[in-house]
Order: sequence, then structure tokens, then C-alpha cells
Amino acid sequence: MGSYPVSVLLCCCFFVLVTVRAQQTDCREETYPCTRMYSVHRPIKRCIHSLCLYSLPRVYVINKEICVRTVCQQDEILMGETLNISVTNYRM
Repeated sequence: MGSYPVSVLLCCCFFVLVTVRAQQTDCREETYPCTRMYSVHRPIKRCIHSLCLYSLPRVYVINKEICVRTVCQQDEILMGETLNISVTNYRM
């Protein structure tokens, strides 16, 4: 008896997920460059004759990657409306 509500709940959740997946058929995956810069501490060894010293300067590293985002048709429509509104407000 205790497992009956859980199975009904799982079936309902599965139905909702399938419905959401079916509605997103007008979506596509888009690749874009997502370059990130971050800082790291790199040890540098400096020796003067027999005396060696280590320093940890901060070095900036650029990480070039290709990211993927899912773009749906309704998102593009909303983005177009947002851009039109901002351009209209800018001209005033």
C-alpha cells in the first residue's frame, strides 16, 4: 500500500518530463567561444651563485574553450524583443 502513491508520483513526473521534452523540439545546440582568464601563482626559482630563492608571482592564464548552449525558438523571439526595446529606449 505504501508503494502505490510513490509509483503514481513517478509516473506523473515521467509524463511531465516527456511533455517538456516534446515541446522543445524547436531547439538547437549552438557552439560559441567562451574564453576565460584566470590567475594562478607560478613558482619561479631565482638563483644568485649558490643561493636560490623562490617567488610566487601571479600569472594570468587565458583558457580558450568552445562552449555549447541550447537555443530555442521562443528564446530567440524574446531576445529579439528585448533588443528592440533597448534600441528604442537608447534612441530617445
